[in-house]
Amino acid sequence: MLCPTLPSSAQVSVDQGALDSLGTPAPPAHVTPAARPPAPERHLPPRHDASRAPAKPKTQSGRPPVIAPAAPPKAVLPPFEPTVPTRPNPPPPVPLVPDAPDTVSAIPGGTRVTFGAGRSDLNPAAVDALRSLARTAKADPAATLEINAWAAGTPDDPSTPRRLSLARALAVRAVLISEGIASPRIHPRALGIDTGDTPDRAEITRTVPAGTPPPTPAAPAQPSPPPGPGGKPAASSPTPAPSPPAPSPPAKAAPAGAATPASKR
Repeated sequence: MLCPTLPSSAQVSVDQGALDSLGTPAPPAHVTPAARPPAPERHLPPRHDASRAPAKPKTQSGRPPVIAPAAPPKAVLPPFEPTVPTRPNPPPPVPLVPDAPDTVSAIPGGTRVTFGAGRSDLNPAAVDALRSLARTAKADPAATLEINAWAAGTPDDPSTPRRLSLARALAVRAVLISEGIASPRIHPRALGIDTGDTPDRAEITRTVPAGTPPPTPAAPAQPSPPPGPGGKPAASSPTPAPSPPAPSPPAKAAPAGAATPASKR
């Protein structure tokens, strides 16, 4: 059990005589504090004066401005110098085979060349006919030449007759170019298979655009004079100049006293 807490009391007694016998304590002597060793010197970096430093441009985002790189130097191109050929390209060689079984026949507006089976070469007769046609077309600059070539074949192999018809069209084209016909005026077409009576053929027709005036015929050449003595050509006689017209006879004077038409009135 816990006992109740009672109030405590104490009594203090002081002997005043004993205190007086002790006397008054002497004051403490002055003590000089010991000297402290000097602190080591510190080398501090120089202070940055913000007032003297140049102010940096401020941006909205707080980042330093982006400096664009310098533009690259302009490229200097050398002047263009076209290459001009000193001479025109020679015409392609004419495929001429003397024993080629070719036949030539005339068709409306051109010529037909019939080739041997599986062949694309030309004999001299076919080349001569094509050259004659080229000379006729050369006299008319507006005329063009259409070359349509065919070859015999079967539908299950269309590639072989198409290649053969192309070889025939190019053989005819080579003859026309060798005669001076410009290649833009020649239109070759390889038509491939033909199931007609004469499938191995090429037809060359001359075409003139509508409304083109006919070419002007060339003037006939003057015959040369016969050679003179010693084989030298005789000097041509000069053309005589036209004679001046004969003067008209003077009018006769009327006799004196004759009546004039005005006096008869």
